[in-house]
Amino acid sequence: MFLQRALCRLFKLVVYIIAIWLIVAVLYLATPSPLPNESSIITSLNNGKTVTRVFDLRKFFPHSDYTPSVRQSRQHDRWSFIMQFQFLHDPTTRSQMLMFGGGYDPLDKINAILEGPTSKPTIQIPYHNISLDELDNKTETNISPAIEIEIAVGDMDGLVPPYVANADATLLYWWTTHEANTMSFRIRTVPEQKIVEIWPDSYFWYDNEKKYPTPPSLKPLITMEFNGDAGSPPKFTFPPPPTSSSPSILYPIRLGLLLFLLPLGAIGFLLFVTFSGIFHGLFILLTRIAAFGGLCITVYGVYWWIKHERPRMSVSLTDVRDVLDTTLDNVRMRSEAATREPTQVVDLEAQNATVSVETVIEKEGKDQT
Repeated sequence: MFLQRALCRLFKLVVYIIAIWLIVAVLYLATPSPLPNESSIITSLNNGKTVTRVFDLRKFFPHSDYTPSVRQSRQHDRWSFIMQFQFLHDPTTRSQMLMFGGGYDPLDKINAILEGPTSKPTIQIPYHNISLDELDNKTETNISPAIEIEIAVGDMDGLVPPYVANADATLLYWWTTHEANTMSFRIRTVPEQKIVEIWPDSYFWYDNEKKYPTPPSLKPLITMEFNGDAGSPPKFTFPPPPTSSSPSILYPIRLGLLLFLLPLGAIGFLLFVTFSGIFHGLFILLTRIAAFGGLCITVYGVYWWIKHERPRMSVSLTDVRDVLDTTLDNVRMRSEAATREPTQVVDLEAQNATVSVETVIEKEGKDQT
């Protein structure tokens, strides 16, 4: 009785867990992912918040570019890559800092310090330095060496419904794989226009090392345009969707639902595989036992039939004597017929004939008369 109650309670608990998991799965599938307003993204960046941006990898690192750094960026052959940006400025010192990096290791690979054009501004990064206070006096465009950063990459397949927005789908995919590529970027400054841009690496920069014009087939990941006021933040511009986009407002909810579904789903799948293996093994075992049992029953049935119901196989001496007599008579008739004249007719095919040679002669005599 106690075991029966325990099993009943365990069954109810499993049913409740499955029902809750299915409800959460329906919520996960039904949650919309509307694109956020681009102006709100720029406002968040100006307010010092970290902004996550998902870029179409094929647009910035095209397959037609065989530069080693570009091919390395396409190593996992994913559709999108994830970057994070954060803008910090100090009103007292009028220092301005833009931090950017990959979602894989956010904001700790590289940073740039941007200051207003009137207070000895500089851009400081491990690979390139440029003074912004001379933008008014210079008209020559400059570009930094290639900068390598570990960048998170993702796709739109896997556990993500096809109708989910690109940014949400890529981030959710990355949460299940944690894949990253080493990607190369460059900082381009245009003092004449007071513009600082972050570009993907490309063969274009190697072919135009001294001119640095705007690439015709590429777009900058982000553009910072200074308006000339000391200490005022620059104007930020991202490529519009679908080339780049930010996650929706409901993305954290969908991510929380996914983080709830994955462990329970993994446990359920593990239990399903375990019990399936057990039932499969039991089925194979029972099948073999049934086959062996059928073979044993067949063998025993044959043995019992032979022992109790077999047909009589005895042969009497009389039967043997009759067969021998018949055979000897046939042999004798054949030997006598071989010594007779050709006009005499003897039926040699009569295997069981017992007629004597004298009877045959009498019949011939009657025929002649």
